Amino acid sequence: AHDVRVRRLGNFHALALTLPDRHVVRTWRLDLNNGLINANFWLGFGQHEIPGFADGLPTAARFANPHGIDWLSDDPYNFSALVCDTGNYLIRVISIYPVEPAEPTRTIAGSRTEGLQDGIGTKAAFFYPRDIAMDYTSKFAYIADMERVRVLNVTSTEV
Repeated sequence: AHDVRVRRLGNFHALALTLPDRHVVRTWRLDLNNGLINANFWLGFGQHEIPGFADGLPTAARFANPHGIDWLSDDPYNFSALVCDTGNYLIRVISIYPVEPAEPTRTIAGSRTEGLQDGIGTKAAFFYPRDIAMDYTSKFAYIADMERVRVLNVTSTEV
């Protein structure tokens, strides 16, 4: 596993885990009962051991070596996370709460072509984005790729 995040969401905890070699992101619901942790698998994003690219519902989405992950908001009722889709040179958003209808995985920055280009949305280009950290106050995400640290304005998707 490359990256893991745990946080309180409402009255339970959620765990999100990237598995780059398997090309997937996995999530679990964690319930604390009398000091014991009960972990229930929630959602899987991507196709196990099949790299690719596709936005869409969790099982239809495709990733290529997803690495960094962080929560999009510190609101305990916001279930979205940012993912560095390293092999596709993208920043993607997933919604980890299993509701019907499920929210689709979507690309918010990057062009699927490696590069070092500032821009908005798909006009930006990354060189293997590896890690991400969200600053909830400013709404900026800090992205470390193989060449430099980039800043993504999440509200405008401007890099």
